[in-house]
Amino acid sequence: MSDTPQSETDNDRRPGIQHLVAKLRAANPHLSERVALLRAKVLWTSREIKYVDSNRRWAFKPNPDYLGGQATAEPGRQPFHHHPGASMNATASIVSNLPTPGTLLPAQGGYFHGIVLINGALYGEVTGPKAECEVTDLVWSPDHTDVSGAVSGFDSLANTRAMADAGSPLAQAAVACRVGGFDDWAVPAQGSLLMQWDMRAALPKAQAFAKNWYWSSTQYSRDFAFGQNFANGTTSNFSESWAGGRARFVRRFPIESLID
Repeated sequence: MSDTPQSETDNDRRPGIQHLVAKLRAANPHLSERVALLRAKVLWTSREIKYVDSNRRWAFKPNPDYLGGQATAEPGRQPFHHHPGASMNATASIVSNLPTPGTLLPAQGGYFHGIVLINGALYGEVTGPKAECEVTDLVWSPDHTDVSGAVSGFDSLANTRAMADAGSPLAQAAVACRVGGFDDWAVPAQGSLLMQWDMRAALPKAQAFAKNWYWSSTQYSRDFAFGQNFANGTTSNFSESWAGGRARFVRRFPIESLID
């Protein structure tokens, strides 16, 4: 199959995309055809992070959410996650009005770093301002609790709420955060933390990440959670009771708010 993008009209008429549109509108009858088509196109080209190997390479798997387990991503298409070497052309042409990573979105309380797919819905996501949304020296879990609700690679909010309920000081700080008038700040899931790492150079100097380890809200095991080294790009897991890490909170918002 050719990797050359087809015209917008041809893309719109593909049976797979039309199938996605129909399923999205059946699930939400109030969804306009235009918004459903936008979501369907992004779903068609999106993939989710499966793991990061020891050489810090990302591995992907097609997202099966809407085609009964069949792959929704075409060969040659790259996901809309900002990471080194990814071709953004296909998805960027679909969602041409999305801001570039590092853009301040005052109405959303932070700096745009990418989009996430949560339970079939697309969201934009921002990184909060450093002065109010970065915390240091808070442990993930003081007693190494197995938090079954904190294993998502992208659902930062669900992870964080589960952590907070289990007594995590780190997550409780995020839940208590009220920056920009919002009460839905969260410790970034692993995928969101990787997007933060990738857009770090686009932030203003005053908003720069420290060259240190940052926590994610994604648990690796009962004793360990994923983190990212902002000094050298290493992704690893470390002890949940370690008090030497940092976290920069994130929040998500419906992608429709960016559509004219």
